Amino acid sequence: MKVRIQGMLATAAGAALFASAGIALADGMPGGGGYRPALWSGVYVGGESGWEWERGRGDYAPAGTSSNFHRDGVTVGLFLGYQHQFGNLVVGVEGDFIGNEFDTRDSQGRAPIGGNGSCPNPAFNCTNRITNLITIGPRVGWSFGNWLPYATGGFATGSTNFRAIPASGVTSDQADMRHDGWYVGGGLDWKLARNVVVGLEYRHTDLGHASAADFNPATGLPTGVIVTTRQESDSVMVRGSLLFGGRDYAPLK
Repeated sequence: MKVRIQGMLATAAGAALFASAGIALADGMPGGGGYRPALWSGVYVGGESGWEWERGRGDYAPAGTSSNFHRDGVTVGLFLGYQHQFGNLVVGVEGDFIGNEFDTRDSQGRAPIGGNGSCPNPAFNCTNRITNLITIGPRVGWSFGNWLPYATGGFATGSTNFRAIPASGVTSDQADMRHDGWYVGGGLDWKLARNVVVGLEYRHTDLGHASAADFNPATGLPTGVIVTTRQESDSVMVRGSLLFGGRDYAPLK
């Protein structure tokens, strides 16, 4: 009788253990179909570099004249973000600082004597370039294992520098502006190792309009002209980052 009771207790204990395991798996405990490895969760920091195409327009008061300008060149940036993985869905937020100050190709332009410059006065070249950008916004992606396609967008603010350059190549007057606008884009990240991520990202940035008083950089005196510029850009950048995390599990509810 004692042996029979012990056997019944053992059977009941086994059944209870099996049932509790089944409930745990159904509820999404590790090892069940309700859980996925959160490979992309964590804080990340990295750098980016690529090519940027800028387009802009300048309007000059009180003369009522205008000009168009464009520029392209290398761009370099740093970024910091946090993201969390829920099953295949990855959501996060990222801030970027992107600088172009080192690139002065447009400021060395020379208008040919006698004309064909981009200013209302054809003996001058008018240029406007984005010297730096600060952006912050959400990222939403869908994990395919070690691959993560994503979309992004948000707030952008940037400094721009307007210059009028005669045939001598020495800036005759300039204006510095701060623009606020937005950006939108997308990219593809590849998890090369547990903490190493590389990727490619495209962005379109629209900084809208901003105005500033024009001045002579040699004397610091105003020229009496108010410059209003509109600036936008497109960029493609290669990115590399360190991801601090990626070993946790997250429930897929």
